[in-house]
Amino acid sequence: MQHVRGAGSVIAQESKSGCRAAVDVGLSMTSNLVKAFGAFQLAPARRLLLRDDQPLKLGSRAFDLLLVLVEHHDRVVSKDELLDRVWPGEDVGEANLAVHVMALRKALGRAAIATVPGRGYRFTLPLRAMANAASAPAAAPRPPAQHNLALPSGELVGRASEVRTLLDLVERHPLVSVVGPGGVGKTRLAQQAAAQLHDRFPAGPWWIELAPLADPALVAAAVAQVLRVRHVHERDAVDAVATVLRTSPALLVLDNGEHVAEGVVTLVKTLRQHASACKVLVTSQEPLHLHSEQVLRLEPLALPLDDSLDSARASGAVNLFESRARLLAPDFRLDAGNCAAVVAICSRLDGIPLAIELAAARLPLLGLEGLHSRLGERFKVLTSHARTHLPRHQTLRATLDWSHGLLEDAEQRLLRRLSIFAGGFTLAAAQLVASDEDGSDALDEWGVLEKLGGLVDRSMVVSDDQPAPRFRLLETTRLYAWERLAAAGEDARLRERHARAMDRLLHVGCDDERLWRTPPAALPSLVAEVDNARAALEWAQTCTDGALAVSLAAGASHVFLTAALNAEYLQRVLPLRSRVHAQLPPQSVGLFWARIALACSRNAHPAGLDAALQAAEVYRALAEPGRLYDALTWALAIGARH
Repeated sequence: MQHVRGAGSVIAQESKSGCRAAVDVGLSMTSNLVKAFGAFQLAPARRLLLRDDQPLKLGSRAFDLLLVLVEHHDRVVSKDELLDRVWPGEDVGEANLAVHVMALRKALGRAAIATVPGRGYRFTLPLRAMANAASAPAAAPRPPAQHNLALPSGELVGRASEVRTLLDLVERHPLVSVVGPGGVGKTRLAQQAAAQLHDRFPAGPWWIELAPLADPALVAAAVAQVLRVRHVHERDAVDAVATVLRTSPALLVLDNGEHVAEGVVTLVKTLRQHASACKVLVTSQEPLHLHSEQVLRLEPLALPLDDSLDSARASGAVNLFESRARLLAPDFRLDAGNCAAVVAICSRLDGIPLAIELAAARLPLLGLEGLHSRLGERFKVLTSHARTHLPRHQTLRATLDWSHGLLEDAEQRLLRRLSIFAGGFTLAAAQLVASDEDGSDALDEWGVLEKLGGLVDRSMVVSDDQPAPRFRLLETTRLYAWERLAAAGEDARLRERHARAMDRLLHVGCDDERLWRTPPAALPSLVAEVDNARAALEWAQTCTDGALAVSLAAGASHVFLTAALNAEYLQRVLPLRSRVHAQLPPQSVGLFWARIALACSRNAHPAGLDAALQAAEVYRALAEPGRLYDALTWALAIGARH
């Protein structure tokens, strides 16, 4: 009986006497090539499997099965293909196949052959080619060429301090990661540092661009290709790279490693163990979380403290804008006349270098005022097709699409919900607003905590360095996430949840007699919520829940009054007086009128007298003499001024 399949197949004949001859086209049995893996050597021509140069007893079918698996070690081999190759033309069930796989695992170890449920089997041990059965290295070590760095183009503006810090870290530590959001300038900083370290590494700084890779398993192969190191297969590349760098004081720069972090970690661990002379610099949106890793978290460029000319000229963000603008408009100069507009543009772009460069490129077309007025549509305005930009850096949207695509579903859900906050938020606020209402484990109270930490690690959320941790989204990221929120149809529901959360958080101290008039110094963190309070009160103007609107107006008073924003507070809450009615809880109504009276007492606003009298009436009915006394005092003070 004869069974024939395409190229690389087994052509086998079985005689009536049971004698069998086989020829494997892929792993020629007449070849002198030996395949080695671990302590084993496979010699197809001699039909031998050796362990430490000692032959192992293996049945004929098991040996043929091993040949097929080794031949196709780079993929899963289906059960049908194995049956066709090892038992050609025979009616053999899968049970026979399973028995011989067990025999191979007994000889080679269970990890040698992986079962892929529903698909088949795969040989998993790293292979290396040998001329004979003696041991041989996976790669022939050869000194790499000097380097492959492209000299940085243009001046690196506003990063002198960061360059010095990075140079120092690389000099003193084996592994350094530059971490930050997309477009913040990680690649450019690493290029500058590597160029300045050229003479420090005789084996050369090597630049490896990881962005094109789709599989973490290809990281080491990409490094091997740059170093021109021969290797048998991708799985051998890690050992091959470690071998060639074992004694070479080289610097590897792995750029854009966030999407293949697993492969970067595997390579770095091997290099630390077997090539300690090599140093690694990684750019990524998140750290590798390795013990020896030193992390330089790259922040946006410094923004001016105000819109004065001196402050602007001391700002890295403004300097970058001017530098890039002059490339396209040589006559452009920062001066007193245009300073405020430039500062406003850089501030609205959060000091992100990529955004600033894209904005400066639009200056000849739009002018400063036109550019500033269109930043609300920044994802359409800030685009470029410059050949020096990676595809994902040619528009702001593409940059954020790349970062967003690396997030898991629960992280994407949390990110878009966090866009509802204005001016930052606390963990408690995030848990109240962004958790799943159905109690889903992925985003329950603790899920929000875990995923928020992941977003901070991935540089999608900024954690401000304060005694009480506070978080925020950069404005460009927030606008992007808000688009996602609206596309998911969650914006209306989240605005209400945000308002209810603010109502809860802003009422701190309202029921405490010591705190109800004005907050003590222990509550200054409430002032940080002024933007969230504004957003909640704007929503309250049109919401159908009058009780919530009145409660929000009362709770927000601590925020505005402590921030000395009395006039703004009154402007926002006085229109809500029409929402007060007899069915509302009297405590809520009394507090609403009392807080208006308190605000009016500070600047003698005419609405304060009526508010104080309304509060007095409520507290008289509630038999609360302390609050009644305060209300009457405010009424007297305001009335005396009119």
